Amino acid sequence: MQSLRRAAACGMSIMLAIGLGLAGVVSGAQADDAASTVVSPSAQEDGTRNYVLNLPEQSTAGQLDTVVSASEQLGAKTLMRYPQLHAVFVQAQAKDFAQQVADASRKAGVALDSVGGTRTSLVKGQEDLFAASGDAAKPAATQARAAAAAAGRSSSDADVSVVSDPDVTEDKAWGVIATGADKALPVIENHVKLAKTVVGILDSGVDDTHPDIAPNFDAADSANCNVNGIPDNSFGAWRPTSNAHGTHTAGTVAAAHNGIGVDGVDPQATIAAVKTGNDDGLLYPEYVTCAMVWSADHHFDVTNNSYSVDPWLYWVPSDPTQTAGYEIIRRAVAYATSQGVVTVVAAGNNNSDLDNPTTDSQSPYDGTPIQNRDVRDGVELPGMLPGTVVVSSSRKASVTNPGAGMFPLTRPDDPYGSNYGKKTITVNAPGDRIYSTTPVHPVDGNKASYDTFSGTSMATPHAAGVVALIRGIHPDYTAEQTVALLKKQAGYDYDRIAPPTDGAEFRGSGLANAYAAVTKDQPQPAVEHVEYSADGGATWTPLADGARLSGTVKVRVTVGGSVSAVTVSSGDVQAHGVSADGKPVTVAMTLDYSKVKQDAAGTLSIAAEGLNSAPDADDDIAKTIGFTAAAKGESGSDGNGAQSGSGDAGHPNGAPSGSATASDAGKARGLASSGSDAGVVVVAGVLLALVGAGALLARRFAR
Repeated sequence: MQSLRRAAACGMSIMLAIGLGLAGVVSGAQADDAASTVVSPSAQEDGTRNYVLNLPEQSTAGQLDTVVSASEQLGAKTLMRYPQLHAVFVQAQAKDFAQQVADASRKAGVALDSVGGTRTSLVKGQEDLFAASGDAAKPAATQARAAAAAAGRSSSDADVSVVSDPDVTEDKAWGVIATGADKALPVIENHVKLAKTVVGILDSGVDDTHPDIAPNFDAADSANCNVNGIPDNSFGAWRPTSNAHGTHTAGTVAAAHNGIGVDGVDPQATIAAVKTGNDDGLLYPEYVTCAMVWSADHHFDVTNNSYSVDPWLYWVPSDPTQTAGYEIIRRAVAYATSQGVVTVVAAGNNNSDLDNPTTDSQSPYDGTPIQNRDVRDGVELPGMLPGTVVVSSSRKASVTNPGAGMFPLTRPDDPYGSNYGKKTITVNAPGDRIYSTTPVHPVDGNKASYDTFSGTSMATPHAAGVVALIRGIHPDYTAEQTVALLKKQAGYDYDRIAPPTDGAEFRGSGLANAYAAVTKDQPQPAVEHVEYSADGGATWTPLADGARLSGTVKVRVTVGGSVSAVTVSSGDVQAHGVSADGKPVTVAMTLDYSKVKQDAAGTLSIAAEGLNSAPDADDDIAKTIGFTAAAKGESGSDGNGAQSGSGDAGHPNGAPSGSATASDAGKARGLASSGSDAGVVVVAGVLLALVGAGALLARRFAR
């Protein structure tokens, strides 16, 4: 949605408001002395405007209260305060309000970090809190429902018919195929259980009545932020009232696998909609801050941000008219990241090098564009902020000949081609001619609707869906760990993207990889304890390579982590244990070397299965410990049968859970009971160890 018009070439009509001067104030070193504060020119005339007041980040809640009070004494109306961001949004009418509130706050003992307007146009309509009547008096949700009713839409999806088109084919789902999401689907359906993940669609709204969206939609976590940045969770407030952009991105992320329409990259993910853009297609700082904080406080795992923050194409932090808006978005993204949210952002469609911005003649988008504005230090928000995932767009190798193959992918070369930048782009994803869900239209008989859009707006939800899969596999990962794994796994398919021939490096770390997310770099079991006892279990000693065992020896192995089953074998003695509710598994066995007459080599093989039973999953482990089966009286390291080291009586965590013990019959057939010479025993031991190690592979393919 690059402001709903720049990131998706969807032919959306945009109405721009008339621009006025933007007032702003920024401090220099953010110190307490008044001389450090820089004031920008006042607006040309009085009028309703929204402002953000940023306090220093070490400020207290009491200091924020002081600034709010100073603001209200100047006649401003408080919109939203964010103690976690040390900031507050207000609405005021005086053209020099920014200067007034900076002075008043300083006199009250608080030097603001920065204060400035959030847009260049006046606030109008329902957002104007100083208006006493008309649309401004109507709650946002009431207007949303009224718009839906005027369009003939029901608040229930019971009357929606569907169009059957369940096949994932290259002509309608090439992005799903290119990312490997079609191969990932049977894995997540049959071989591994994903943790619940919530994907926030920060966009123009999502039609939750669409039959491909409804099964995965979460109304409780959805809201509207496009009225002064005040979250509205009333029923239906999240629904679109102007365009299909948000519904389209939602379908690419997580359309249900229900035999109709399309499949999302992660059809098991939960969708939450945060309506962030207004009906003019604009996303102001107060809207985006509201959406980011909502996502963080409602514990979303990932957000899809197919837009850039308005009204500037590039925000220049050193420009006092833009410093405050830049700073609040920086803080909001940092806060979301600290709460575990992965922020996935569209790179934009201006055919521009994000590593080296130069001039801008397109923005502000809500006023008269400034020609040749110097943006060499500019930042496209929120995508060029630390911690975000910036997604470039690619197209199939041939868009006119389906039989020519899909790879290698290339950068779209149309006038709205993907932005690029070796330093800025994180990963690449399919974004050209993407078929996905659009809002239900009563004029079409309430049929489920689908359409084809192009742009980095369409690439971004492919990457967001992959992030959802990674979080489903690794629910304990931080946002930073998740991004690192996304980049690593994208590198597996780096060669599927054609190198740029024009120097426009758009590949990032590689192609977002859904199949790798559910088969590679999987959580694995962890061998926690391998112990033996030569005195019937009174004392236990760690079993390490080179140990000498004799007589009757008890062995136990404890495996934790992501474990489903454990098999331990030595010679022809084998024991098996299964995890109960994800708890560690302890497997115990008894080995009898009481009849060994000469030293012989022995092997203990441990095979632990992870939680993913897919044949390609890399979550199983095998460990082998070599020891010596010593003649009677040689157990341990002191040579007289006494066990070296005291160990702990009993298992260190109490009674073993899920333990399994080999039978006496098995023990009788063990290595030590054969009485064979050492050479024969060594060969037999090695062969049996190989058989034990191979058991894991046979079980995996048999499941």
